[in-house]
Amino acid sequence: MAFKRPDYPSVLTKTNWDKNKGLAAKMAGATGVGEALSKLESAYKAVDWKKFEIAANKPNPFSLPKLEAMKKAAIAEMNGNAAKLRAAAFAARDAAKKAGGELKKNPLTKGAGGLCDQIEKAADFLGVGANSNSIGGYIQKDVDEAKSSFDFTVKSIKTNIPARVSALKNAIKAAGNPTTPKLWKAAAMMTKCRDLNQLIGNVPKLTEMGYDLGMDTGKAKSFFEDMRVYASKECPFEENKPDDAKKALAAVNNLAQRAAVF
Repeated sequence: MAFKRPDYPSVLTKTNWDKNKGLAAKMAGATGVGEALSKLESAYKAVDWKKFEIAANKPNPFSLPKLEAMKKAAIAEMNGNAAKLRAAAFAARDAAKKAGGELKKNPLTKGAGGLCDQIEKAADFLGVGANSNSIGGYIQKDVDEAKSSFDFTVKSIKTNIPARVSALKNAIKAAGNPTTPKLWKAAAMMTKCRDLNQLIGNVPKLTEMGYDLGMDTGKAKSFFEDMRVYASKECPFEENKPDDAKKALAAVNNLAQRAAVF
């Protein structure tokens, strides 16, 4: 689940405290709550929450180095402004707890004491949410979400190429030698060529993104271009053109052999 910045509760605003603490509490003297809430609001506004919203703002075009830079920036914000927010939240919590205990002793300021209880609870919740364990976990989750589709493609390439090469080789056998348009189509040669080409065609793109697939990108690009015609045409030769059919079958067979080394 992607990071979602916490909303700032109205009960933690100095305006709400000044408005609802009551005249008796105002006359009772300074409690430190208003000052603590003012500092807490400023600390919340100082946090650059966008730095934690990595999945929603992932690099475009995507690259692992840029994603890593975003992660480092988020961690720095967590240890900087978010840590200050946490400290301010707990300071407000403690101020409210102390003031609430005193205010509830007097029937005239009991309502303000109850408001302090609300402030204490909300400030504690905000502070806990801003700790490094909470935010750090969300940072990693956002990083994982940002690259999940690309990770999936990498895994698919590494695990599925052998199976798709095998499927293509079986199709080559099914197409016969000599082959004909009818046999070629019945063997679903275009589909088998396309399925394999889609995987290998992603190798250069993912390498540019920073993934290490352990594959030669030059060979992958060359393979993709050589295979393109067979992956896009239901049959690359016409009826009664045995020489063209023989060349096509030989070419695809050669491509199957080349793909086996990826």
